[in-house]
Amino acid sequence: MLPRSFLYVPGNRPDLFDKAAGGQADAVVLDLEDAVPLPAKAEAREAVRRWLDARDPTTGAQAWVRVDPAALTADLDAVLHPHLDGLFLATATPTALDALTAHPRWLRSERQRASRNHDPSGDPVVEEQAVVEERAPASVSKPPTPTVVEERAPASVSKPPSVVALIESAEGLQTLQQMSTHPALTAFGIGEVDLLGDLRVTRTHRTEAVVLALRAQVVVASAAAGLEAPVAPTSTDFRDLDAFAESTRLALDLGFRSRTAIHPAQVPVIHDALAPTADEVAAARDVVGRYEASGSSVALDSAGRLIDGAVVRGAREMLTRSEA
Repeated sequence: MLPRSFLYVPGNRPDLFDKAAGGQADAVVLDLEDAVPLPAKAEAREAVRRWLDARDPTTGAQAWVRVDPAALTADLDAVLHPHLDGLFLATATPTALDALTAHPRWLRSERQRASRNHDPSGDPVVEEQAVVEERAPASVSKPPTPTVVEERAPASVSKPPSVVALIESAEGLQTLQQMSTHPALTAFGIGEVDLLGDLRVTRTHRTEAVVLALRAQVVVASAAAGLEAPVAPTSTDFRDLDAFAESTRLALDLGFRSRTAIHPAQVPVIHDALAPTADEVAAARDVVGRYEASGSSVALDSAGRLIDGAVVRGAREMLTRSEA
C-alpha cells in the first residue's frame, strides 16, 4: 500500500526537510516543480541530493520527490538514489513516463534487479568498474599488474522507486489507459488545480459534478489496471481543517486511499479521515469471520444479507487500512 499522507516540502527549503520527515506524515515529497522558482532549481536539486545522501532510510517518513517533466534529466540526475522511496511525476504523459525509464540510472537499476533475479546468490553485480591492461614493452618478460580504474558514478540505485503519475492536463486525462499499463507506474494522483486550469473549468458549486466525474475516471483507470488506489489532491486552504476532513472522507468514498498535504496540520486530518471507525472494523471482522467459517460457501452477515466475494474483499481491505 502507498503511504496515507504525502507532505509537500519545497525543494529549496532544506531547513524544513528533517523537520517534515520527523513529523506525522507517512511520506515527505520534496518538490522540485511548482514550489521552486526557476533560478533556484539547481540549488534545490543539490539540496535534495545532499539530504538523500545523509538520510537514514530506516527512520522517519518515506522520502519522495516531485520531478518536473520539463527538466526531467536534471531532476533525475540529482534524485535517483538508494535512499529514495518514490517519485511524483508532475503533468504525467506517456512520453514523460518513457523518458523517466530511459534515464541511464533507471536502466542501471533495472539491470541490477534483473541480475539478482537470475543470480541465486542474490549478490549485487558490480557494473561501475573497468579493468585496463597496460601493454608491456617487448623487453619486459612479465607484464605489470593490471591497473583498475574505477569510474566514479552516482550512488547505485538497487531498485527503481515507486512512481505516482500526476494527472494535471487534458493530455494526461486522455491517455490514462495507455499510462496505466506502463511498467514503471505504481499509482495515479490528481493535480486538480492544474487539471481544471488546462480544461478551462472554473471550480464552483455548479461544476462539482464535473470534478467528481474527472476523479472517477482516474479511479476507474487505476482499478482496471490493478494499480494502487490513487492519491487524492490536496487543498490550498490549509486553515479550514473541517472542510479538509470532509473532502478527504469524500475522496475515500470515491476510491482514493491517500492524500497530499501542503501543511503539517493537514496530515493528522488525513489519517483520521481515512481510518475506519471502530464499528466499521468490527463489522469487517465479523464479515470475514462468517465467510471463512462457512468454508467460502454461502454466508450471511449480521443483518441477514448475503456475503459475496466483493463484500469480503472490501472487508479485508478495510482491515488492512485499520492496521496502517
